[in-house]
Amino acid sequence: MEKDFKFLLDRMKQNRPVLLLGAGFSAGAKNGSGEPLPIGWRLSQNLYNHFFENGVVDDLDPEISPEISKEIANKKDDLKEICTYLRLLNKVSERDAFLTQSFQHCQPSCDGFHEKLINYEWDYIFTLNIDDLVESIYKRAGIPLSVWDRAHLNGNSTNATTNLIKLHGSVTVPQKGYVFDSEEYRDFSIDGDSLLKEFAHQALQHDLILIGTQFQEEDLKAVLDIYERSGYSQTPFYRFFILPNLSGKLKLQLQSSPNNIWIKGDTQTFLEQLNEKIAVPNREKSFLREVGAVFLDELNRNTPSSYDLYKGKQTVYSRR
Repeated sequence: MEKDFKFLLDRMKQNRPVLLLGAGFSAGAKNGSGEPLPIGWRLSQNLYNHFFENGVVDDLDPEISPEISKEIANKKDDLKEICTYLRLLNKVSERDAFLTQSFQHCQPSCDGFHEKLINYEWDYIFTLNIDDLVESIYKRAGIPLSVWDRAHLNGNSTNATTNLIKLHGSVTVPQKGYVFDSEEYRDFSIDGDSLLKEFAHQALQHDLILIGTQFQEEDLKAVLDIYERSGYSQTPFYRFFILPNLSGKLKLQLQSSPNNIWIKGDTQTFLEQLNEKIAVPNREKSFLREVGAVFLDELNRNTPSSYDLYKGKQTVYSRR
């Protein structure tokens, strides 16, 4: 682990990687009601208990209701399946309201490790989470953050140097929907979502650090496969998986490529090590910016993405 972590830190000193956050990143945080954020199977069981234990299927034909109830009970630990059943029962709006309440107004862990995220100047943070934890972290630190979501496809700030791209929806714009059930995943992939394209663009041009996700999302893997097959990336970038444990499936996937590296640890371990060994002093840089300093390693941040150019967005380059 130490050897791999040193290699990761060396890579981070040379070039800024892209960060992808999964549900495990938010472990330890609390929502606005002071409740721990439900992660993974806990969220699935919360949905099951809230909707199905209270008799949502009772409106069905009595002859099939017991059979369906048993089938759903067997899937109560499978988040996508539970959400798919809720769609079939026309409960998507009620589901979304439940999810919004569960994940809004987040507060970082009382241990303080989440807040160490800001001590490295990320260019792009992609997240599969709908919660507003990252927004809260940056807001508490007074650091600008440009949030890309379905309401702001090119971000909501031109002053920020860090971009947060919310791939599967956001509690700040619940009316734009979430990606949880089978139909939502399919539509997200088929529609050629611009946020998904931005992920492929960045992930295939930089090292990718994955925290708290086993990276089994079919929508992400599909778009990366399409871009890779088209010859989009020629450079052997690395993928670093920060996880305390691996599933058997992911272990086999990692074995297939020497550029996939597992670093055993959780969010807290990674952020504390990062803070100790490679943290960039944001406070000092902020002061220097205020007096007119320009940092060479930040000059490429205003370069538009490939998707921006396809949409006809004005290029930042000009002839003198």
